[in-house]
Amino acid sequence: MRIIGGRDYYDSAAAYGIDPGIIFVRKEFRPTNGEMDRIGRYTSRGFGIRPDTSEEPSYKTSHQWRMGNLEPGLKVQASAPVIIFCGKVYSGVFVTITEGTGIYEVKTEYRFWNAEKFEAFLQERGWRTSSSQYWGEHGLTNLDDIFSVVELKGDALQCLMEKQIVCLVPEARPLDFNRPFYRSRVGWLEQESDFVANSDRLKDWDFQKAFDPVAAFQEISQWVGGTLASYGPNIIEIKDDLVKAHKAGFDTKTSFRRPKQTK
Repeated sequence: MRIIGGRDYYDSAAAYGIDPGIIFVRKEFRPTNGEMDRIGRYTSRGFGIRPDTSEEPSYKTSHQWRMGNLEPGLKVQASAPVIIFCGKVYSGVFVTITEGTGIYEVKTEYRFWNAEKFEAFLQERGWRTSSSQYWGEHGLTNLDDIFSVVELKGDALQCLMEKQIVCLVPEARPLDFNRPFYRSRVGWLEQESDFVANSDRLKDWDFQKAFDPVAAFQEISQWVGGTLASYGPNIIEIKDDLVKAHKAGFDTKTSFRRPKQTK
């Protein structure tokens, strides 16, 4: 696979060999809200983290736990960002810990794309999640649901093929994923969404924790050369004569002749 435009973490895997007949034009754009409704309205949702004790303090509501105030000088906030990659929905958990107050605040961010590592993180600190409901409108109610991989089908898959979408990432920077989401009434479906398609921003979300560079490169190559290529209207025409000849079996040293056989 040849990649045109941008630079992302999986580009390093091209050193292991490429098929020049498969081309991924990495030029970002923002799908409309109407297109995102076809794909699925996946938004990042916040949830609370609290000390892992048997008692629920009466002075703390679920909303207050979500705001992250565990104790004076310690604030912990978590959210579940979503990335759509090669026809599948992946979600992780990002945790921001703020220690100190005022000018002495120190923020540390932890990013997880694996349920076991997130649970180990909580256990090490004696914490647990404060609510069983993370994405109410999507019916996800536990960590296994959050970290599960959802394969898009039907009209959602059709939309990805029509728009030739390889990946979709939230437009917001990782530290802004808890920002509110609003819908305007007039012309909302035609407005650009909060997701960016075919960008080189997977590295900004530490997506290499979900897919190492080689696996991500192979997944994209199969998606672009297989599923997206099967949708005819947007296939890129290869005009490079050398690439065409290579695909037809031409060798620059032996032409179309069979190589000499060793005895």
